Amino acid sequence: MDEKGEETVRSQPFYNLGVFVESEPQDMYAALDEALGESEIEGPPKRFEYRTISVMPHVLQLSIQRIRWNGLSQEKIGYQLPLEERIYLDRYMADERMLKKRRVAWDLSSQRRQLKARQRMLTSNDLNMDYSSVLENTSEYLRNINEHSEDLEVDQASQDVLTGLDNIARDVQSEISDIEQKVKKIDAKLSDIFDNRGTLSYRLHAVFIHVGDRATAGHWYVYIHDPSTNIWRQYNDERVTIVTDINLILRPSVGQNRNATSAVVIYVRESEQDKLIQTVCRSPISVEIVSEDVPAPEPVEILGGLTSSEVKAIEGTFQELIRMS
Repeated sequence: MDEKGEETVRSQPFYNLGVFVESEPQDMYAALDEALGESEIEGPPKRFEYRTISVMPHVLQLSIQRIRWNGLSQEKIGYQLPLEERIYLDRYMADERMLKKRRVAWDLSSQRRQLKARQRMLTSNDLNMDYSSVLENTSEYLRNINEHSEDLEVDQASQDVLTGLDNIARDVQSEISDIEQKVKKIDAKLSDIFDNRGTLSYRLHAVFIHVGDRATAGHWYVYIHDPSTNIWRQYNDERVTIVTDINLILRPSVGQNRNATSAVVIYVRESEQDKLIQTVCRSPISVEIVSEDVPAPEPVEILGGLTSSEVKAIEGTFQELIRMS
């Protein structure tokens, strides 16, 4: 929205969407809401932007943003984002009725992010204990010193410190519990805003998995769905296996690899998957030898592993709407 109270709109094609998990979204819809939701633009004047989808993509590629800077190095965000076999994107279209619902969701999501940030501050440290436990252990340690040291005299001030530590530990634990309850209530409200159904359905087609607790190393494999047989397969180096438990794909950590996380998720427009998807062919094919004097094909621009024409065929279009505060 500009100085006259009007929104400015700009269109932008896309074939890949970054999804952030640092705020620990409760499901894929919550992650998409955050990626496409309202956010403040840096720098004066104070402005906000949000996105609607004006042209639906044939293939929706979601890159799960799992790397953050901790002040010293890059680290991996190991939060398990629950996936859905089928999602509906109706809510993200340029529709005024949906936009009103999205604004309510943005406000609730903002409250949730603040609560989760406070929760992380109270529960995350180098000791792998929440601060309530740290305070309790410190108080217990000092009491043990007092009980087992005959030469150490504990004055009233020291006793007050021990009592203070116990009180603070209880307060911290109470705040952590209160945050958990507030987050649950917000999640329930968010779930009630939208009906997770619609006409613009997308089917989960592939999930790229990263195994490891480091951002710069690890192992990769992929799950790919065959719509013609409704079979999921895992492609892991030279091993290809059929997957019968869908939860191994929707929630990778339920398997043996507790630090397995989704990195790239591919959804395909359900109404078009039969003509867009062809599973890996296992039958040998004959290759025709071409004479060396045949001119080489013209080079094509490669973008994210796809040619420019392939990207054009699958991409959608964002509308970014900017308003002044």
